[in-house]
Amino acid sequence: MAKKKAVRKATRKVSKKETKRKAKPMKVVRAKSSSTNQRFHQILEPRATQRTRDSSKIKVVFNNLLLFVLIFGLSVFFYNFVADLFFKNVFLLLAILSGFVGLAFVIVLLIFLFLRLLRK
Repeated sequence: MAKKKAVRKATRKVSKKETKRKAKPMKVVRAKSSSTNQRFHQILEPRATQRTRDSSKIKVVFNNLLLFVLIFGLSVFFYNFVADLFFKNVFLLLAILSGFVGLAFVIVLLIFLFLRLLRK
């Protein structure tokens, strides 16, 4: 008996309403990429929020610049006053690396300040 009921359900006729529902094509909505959303929000965003975002970027770059200048200064100081050859080489390497990273932050800071002046 159970098999007959299953067969009857599978072979029953489909009403017109059900066929119409099944026949409708589904809409495919493509998700926007994050870069498109960012561009869209930058257009709609007021200038004040863009300035606060730019100033926060400048603050981050400036803080990183100060950190690497401090590391550079300490490593040069210890390079001059340490007698052991191994530590002298370590502080020289640290000074060179932190100097290049600090120089990169100076360049990024100058670019941000230049772009800020051009926007005004």
